[in-house]
Amino acid sequence: MALMKARLYNADTGAQVVTCHFNPNEISISKSNSWEPQNSSGTNLPDVHFKGEGARSLTLSLIFDSYEARTDVRADTNKVLALMDAPEDKSRNSQHTRPPHVMFRWGSFETFPAVITQLSQKFTLFLESGLPVRATLGLTLQEVPQQAAKNQAQGQNPTSRAAGAQRVRTVQPGDTIDLIAADELGQPSDWRHLAEANNLDDPRRLRPGQALLIPAQV
Repeated sequence: MALMKARLYNADTGAQVVTCHFNPNEISISKSNSWEPQNSSGTNLPDVHFKGEGARSLTLSLIFDSYEARTDVRADTNKVLALMDAPEDKSRNSQHTRPPHVMFRWGSFETFPAVITQLSQKFTLFLESGLPVRATLGLTLQEVPQQAAKNQAQGQNPTSRAAGAQRVRTVQPGDTIDLIAADELGQPSDWRHLAEANNLDDPRRLRPGQALLIPAQV
């Protein structure tokens, strides 16, 4: 099996943002729920009452290296940094904009839609000229509701994707082209549009990790 490279995607548009130079050694996912202590008669220990679920949080480190090419490693790391920028919207009726939702995918491993809440960038190798050629990025991603990301991808708010843009979906184990068509395009019979958009010789033979372009309109 060919080595699968980890990738970061813009979950609002489905567009791939950057391919990781090295796959991470470890990924940490945490979650905390909210509980409120309340006095309880007959005991010195307070009772606790459930207040709600917390969002999942993912942390990982990514290494980028352009030493062999002798190019500025920031050409790739700045693409990740840009995922924390809120785009300007100068329209008269605009609402507050926000940075895009993101997803981390590594073959069949796919995270929840999230926002980047923290990013650190550490340069660890330079050329004689001072050009940085190796960097380690520390990322913290916080989960956002699935429906919020879905609505954004469908263009239901001011920061939606531009008309005519394409999304990308990574094939998961058990996926078939008609199921993907039903999920992404609304009808299983729309599988032909997927096959045409991706030049699939045999649409019945999808492989996990395969990236499929999803037509914006059918």
